[in-house]
Amino acid sequence: MTSLILFNGEDIVLHFQKGISDFIIVTFESVNKEGEAESGFFGKKPANKNGYNIIGITSKKPNWYLSSEMETALSLCSNITRDYSIIICFGYSMGAYGSIKYSRSIGATSTLALAPQYSILSSDCPLNDFLSGFSAFAQPGMAITSADIGGRIYIAHDPCEYVDTVHANLIAAQAEHAVHLFPFFGAGHQIIDYVKGSENFQKMMLSLAGKTKTDIVNVVSLIRRRQGSYLSKLFGASCQKHPYLTAKALLSKTFTEIDSVDEIYTNRTMQSALTGALLRQGYLFEASALIISNYLYAREGRYDNAFSDRDIRPSIHWMLTYHDWYLGYSVKNKAFARCDPFCPQGDALPVVIEQSAQTAYLMIDLLGRPTYLAPRSGRIVLIGNRSEEAQFEVVRHHEGTIFLRSPLGVIGARPDGSVYADSPNMMDWEKMLIVSP
Repeated sequence: MTSLILFNGEDIVLHFQKGISDFIIVTFESVNKEGEAESGFFGKKPANKNGYNIIGITSKKPNWYLSSEMETALSLCSNITRDYSIIICFGYSMGAYGSIKYSRSIGATSTLALAPQYSILSSDCPLNDFLSGFSAFAQPGMAITSADIGGRIYIAHDPCEYVDTVHANLIAAQAEHAVHLFPFFGAGHQIIDYVKGSENFQKMMLSLAGKTKTDIVNVVSLIRRRQGSYLSKLFGASCQKHPYLTAKALLSKTFTEIDSVDEIYTNRTMQSALTGALLRQGYLFEASALIISNYLYAREGRYDNAFSDRDIRPSIHWMLTYHDWYLGYSVKNKAFARCDPFCPQGDALPVVIEQSAQTAYLMIDLLGRPTYLAPRSGRIVLIGNRSEEAQFEVVRHHEGTIFLRSPLGVIGARPDGSVYADSPNMMDWEKMLIVSP
């Protein structure tokens, strides 16, 4: 569908895209999109894909749509919307403010506002550092009032985001009968990142248009719970505090059937952190199942709790550092390095440990052959045979962790992914975990 520009002023641009729906959507673009005010608008692509009628209002300045040109834009807008009984306003952040501020003028039947502002005038409400940066565009009287509100207003906000929550409550206080607040936990201000996509857009718009039996609050809640990026963030926050529950959820059949979960399975930082937390707290069964599932996903693209299938267990014993990433060895640099055995990057190969009570051999698989690591001439080098030279001393800790020491010193890891092999100490951050299915 072709998008037309019906008005192009100094501040405001009015776009229109004709569709085949019996309702129309009016969107307001968010801040930091001023450079694209003429080339696009909020919701353009998903509306086009779903065949919806849509008007997109954009601004060439971060002015929260406080412009004398809005009168002209709204007049032109009404020439189109008067033919529709269902008018939906939709916006995020600055755009959410605009969608509520002009909801009555537009004749909106319903509005979905994601993390809106009540005002950006410091005397009206608290501002964070980001909003304070736009104070030059604030105007007295810009706060949303009951006279601005038309139709039913739905405001999504993260209750843990203090400023957004205050602004949402201030808006709700203007028209409690018309404004419905609902939480979007864990998203911060960037709620839009968790509901984007044509399919999600379709679900939300059809609900607001009354075309489905599910109300918009439940629709958005379901989208949130099934969004890979949201779940990845949620699991990342819970893996240290509740590793057992996180692993059980991650490995459940119900979870593996959720759409768009690749982002979680490929979040290697979260996966290795969860493995480390499970091992430290003694959940060996769950740690083993998680490792196997990661192995299956890397090998076959499926993520199952296959702990009972002994045939697919890789015969490996890797090393997990204090910072929850795997110990590797760079053949090119002849040094230890950060490594991900499930998703290799660069030339670092995973280090495998063969251990006895007090000694260990470290090796890598080089072209299908076990090649051992040995301290020599101040460096860790490759040697072809398992000799006394390749022995590392194992110093065990009561937590189940170990230190690895050679004549050069103790192996340790830094948060930035670098590894050293010459520490004279045995500090907490130099502890290693043996990872074995």
